[in-house]
Amino acid sequence: MEIKEIALLRPRDASAPIEVRVIRKWNPLFRDNETCFLLVDRYGEAIVAIAHKEERRYVEPKLTVLSCYKIEDYVCVPANSYVNIINHTVALRIGAAASIEKLVDKETLPRLYFEFCPYENIDALLESSQHLIDYIGLITARNYKTKPNTGEPYLRLTLTNSSGQSIEVTIWKEIISKYDRFDKEAIDNAKHPAIVAATSLRVGQFQGQTQLSSTAATYVYLNPSINETSSLIDWAINFQVTNQQTQTTMLQPSHTLENKMTIADILEGDAKDFKGKTLMCSASIIDIVTTKDWYYNACPECLHTIYRSGKGWACPTHGKYEKSKQMYRLVVQIADNTGSTTATLFDEAVTTLLGTPCSELISKGGYTDLETVPAPLHALKGHNKTFFLQAQRDLRTGNTRCTVNTVSPDISQTENAATTSTPSLSLATPAPAPRTASSQSVISTTLQPEKSATTSTSKRTLFATPDTIVESSKFPRYPDD
Repeated sequence: MEIKEIALLRPRDASAPIEVRVIRKWNPLFRDNETCFLLVDRYGEAIVAIAHKEERRYVEPKLTVLSCYKIEDYVCVPANSYVNIINHTVALRIGAAASIEKLVDKETLPRLYFEFCPYENIDALLESSQHLIDYIGLITARNYKTKPNTGEPYLRLTLTNSSGQSIEVTIWKEIISKYDRFDKEAIDNAKHPAIVAATSLRVGQFQGQTQLSSTAATYVYLNPSINETSSLIDWAINFQVTNQQTQTTMLQPSHTLENKMTIADILEGDAKDFKGKTLMCSASIIDIVTTKDWYYNACPECLHTIYRSGKGWACPTHGKYEKSKQMYRLVVQIADNTGSTTATLFDEAVTTLLGTPCSELISKGGYTDLETVPAPLHALKGHNKTFFLQAQRDLRTGNTRCTVNTVSPDISQTENAATTSTPSLSLATPAPAPRTASSQSVISTTLQPEKSATTSTSKRTLFATPDTIVESSKFPRYPDD
């Protein structure tokens, strides 16, 4: 009988043979009489299989994590949101009637599977206690703590993505005490930069701050062999991000007049005071750093770096495209009457200043050389503007790095005009721009493939071995030209 694709399984379907690798195994919280398995097929699709009560005594000895199997005579049932850690609408019930045949290891079956959630989508999941997410980031802080009432240990990680956005992830004792879920020695001794991918995390809030925490289904992977890992490492090295970084960009930054600062305030201030803040600074561009590329080629969907592939382009998350999307990434020196500093201006900010999208400047002006900054960009120098920026301190060098996603007319001039000519007019603080195809997160300089899909998570299916970096997702479905 033909091998069935997991993606095609529907509730009440007749049982057809499937060939899968067992990726994870866990017991749901408060359901000690159930054992769950995450299965992945050669197309990179995943499904949860459940063994109930007495069925466990037959199934558990037969299924080993990372081994490959041919399974028949299972039952397709609607997925239960309490135990379903992925986006498949179907789950499998397997018991004594199931035929489970162990296979010789098949390299065509993935060893890893993630459904990474973009940072920007996390806040929307606060009201969904049963919705679990996978998340990946650079370790920028690591602290072991104990619960004050029980003394139980837990780990609090700060994970930072390639947009410079950080979030705290709490790994509870139930996970850090399981070697197959959490390699404590390896994580404690990991050299910087170290990347962690954690699965099945719950979204919550503590003291008003959005955080993630482990569940009974969580696995923690150190430096998994995937493109996201290599991209985060490259980003950390290029921007000299330290493993003591504490800067966190909040999910909903507030542009308030109380955050208005001079450059001297930013350079001399304590980085802890800038945590979670978008700062306003009235300044002008005095120079452009010509040793840095002024634009980059982005995936049209996720806006992260895309790569040449044959005659077209390839995004590791979203596959192949005929064309890339050009996005500004301009490194400049900005100054006010108190000092100067380096800042990276991203696509939305530069488009606002220039009034011309990056793709139009390239196509109509013929400015295709990444290393030669076009004359129209040099013309941006000398005009006072209000820069909405994030600032973070590199503890290794002591330097402050600023990133700018939004620019507006000089707010100090607006304040004066509002005060002198229109006394009844209340000054409106510019609101954060919505994330669209033309906007880009701060410090987004290299690949961090996180797909914004119709659901709140992004599927990232991987064909990986411990020694191999995968070049694309679901490669059987993206044949070469």
